[in-house]
Amino acid sequence: MAISNEDRNSLLEWCLKEKLGEFWDWEKPLLGHTVGPCDPNAYDTFETELTAVRTAISAQLADFSEQELMALKHQYSGADKELATHWKSSFRDELMLLKKMLPARGASGFGHPFYVADFKYWGQMEHLSLHEAVLLSLGIEPSRIEESRIYKLKKSKDQLLPAYQYLLKRHDQFIRFFPHGVGGFGYATPRFLKSKFDELDLEVHPDFYTQLKKRVAASSRGRAKPAQTELTGQERQSALKLIAAMSCEQYSFNPKANRNDSTKRIQEDLAAVGLSLDNKTILKWLKDAADLVDKDYWSED
Repeated sequence: MAISNEDRNSLLEWCLKEKLGEFWDWEKPLLGHTVGPCDPNAYDTFETELTAVRTAISAQLADFSEQELMALKHQYSGADKELATHWKSSFRDELMLLKKMLPARGASGFGHPFYVADFKYWGQMEHLSLHEAVLLSLGIEPSRIEESRIYKLKKSKDQLLPAYQYLLKRHDQFIRFFPHGVGGFGYATPRFLKSKFDELDLEVHPDFYTQLKKRVAASSRGRAKPAQTELTGQERQSALKLIAAMSCEQYSFNPKANRNDSTKRIQEDLAAVGLSLDNKTILKWLKDAADLVDKDYWSED
């Protein structure tokens, strides 16, 4: 009994799907933004070979009669099973070669769809761990590469893919500046991470950086601005006492000396923390503070 073209096409599709298995619906991944090494052509050779194998299988199936196609699927008799067994063994070498040729996801870089992070979700976090921050900076969902695997890769003697080499270098880089907590690494706030990325001019996945900027901006808007107030007499006295102790003991300030490099050293230390004061202002506060110090402090033995 003849079958319709629709039924025949359905049988052909089933047979092709059974033969190709995991490669039945394979498509070349559409790569997104990549931080670090990227090879957009990593899958080209594999795609060409898969197309050739698919075409060869389809051509052989096209020569099968309707009864043979039915036999491959339903295997009603012993002869049917023999035909199915023979068909199952066909193209074995080609399919095994395809499995060996399929590149690892990291071969094309971390722009592979498998790695894409949920940036909106992570952007809602108050703080991030070292592992989370490292992977998100590259655009990787943290669960895709477990922390234990990173340390295994560091110990591996095998030649790693360029993308993984880049990941390990970034991990080492983060270790050097990441906050420490009790018994190990602590957590970093979005503000801390953004400031570090800006300071180091570090290449970070743009979607992650955008979320950090939004979070920092939102937290800045939520901060209440302190009222501008003048120091009271008691507060000024307390401040002068602190200045006196630090300038005399740490900077060796002596109001009686003809030459004193204390103001220059203070200016340099202010610059180190991103602040500035002119020499005249520094000297004024030092002298005001020195008036509170017992004059015998500077007396020569």
